[in-house]
Amino acid sequence: MKKKIIFQDKKVKFFFLLWLLAIGYGMYILTSYANKPEQIATVSPFWPQNTRLALAKDRPTIVLFAHPKCPCTRATMGELALLMTQTQNKAQVYVLFTKPKDFPDEWQQTDIWESAKNIPEAKVVLDLAGEEANKFQVFTSGQTLVYNSKGKLLFNGGITIARGHSGDNLGRSTITRIINNDTVTIENTPVFGCTLCLPNSDQPAAQTNKF
Repeated sequence: MKKKIIFQDKKVKFFFLLWLLAIGYGMYILTSYANKPEQIATVSPFWPQNTRLALAKDRPTIVLFAHPKCPCTRATMGELALLMTQTQNKAQVYVLFTKPKDFPDEWQQTDIWESAKNIPEAKVVLDLAGEEANKFQVFTSGQTLVYNSKGKLLFNGGITIARGHSGDNLGRSTITRIINNDTVTIENTPVFGCTLCLPNSDQPAAQTNKF
């Protein structure tokens, strides 16, 4: 009887250890995903000539690309709103939402879309079939570009600290310094977001994400 109890006790400890290992592995996977950025695109160092967006001639221009159903981008919109508050209209800001060409009009009207529309001075633009994103060579939701008044690229990256996480981060602080005419040495930061809807792109990472 005593041997049977000891055996059962060892069996319970074994399964308890497996349970702890499973939890630890699950936490590792979640943490790794949250902190793993997408591959940042190499964009043109100058403002695209064929874009329908207007480059500001008296201040920097910020262009942020977004997937309307990317959960990671909710944090990006919060950071953009904070950035706008800190810089007080010293930059022209576009938020471009990519959308597959044949999808219904209401597809892009999510809480993320509404959050962008509620950011003062930000111009929300629907980028049908990702035409503008292709011109700027951007493939990831949350990727943010900053150009000076002459069309030179000053910054390319993300403005969140991790996937779906808000808080002080190098991307937002760098853009704030650029807009305030401070000297910066950082030109790129990691981007945490989903792949944009870019069916016309020949890039392997730019596969249409319909959600």
